[in-house]
Amino acid sequence: MRCPSCGMTTSWSLTARGDWGAAARANPAGLLLFVQALCTAPYWLWVGIRGFRFQSKAFAFGSLALLATAFLVAIVDWIAKVAG
Repeated sequence: MRCPSCGMTTSWSLTARGDWGAAARANPAGLLLFVQALCTAPYWLWVGIRGFRFQSKAFAFGSLALLATAFLVAIVDWIAKVAG
């Protein structure tokens, strides 16, 4: 049985190169997680430099929503590939 994250590294490397279509075919959840990492990196850099976090419900909700979506996409993709 294949791993649910198979193709994740390939998806990340293709996304980093700008080939979003191929990245989505390799593992669509990888594409979503890369986008989330790209969006949250400035925040975590700020936290690391300044030593404190700012509270933003919109940021937290958006980040959590994207993470939950990526998780669901990974599970659906995995089920589809195992069943097919």
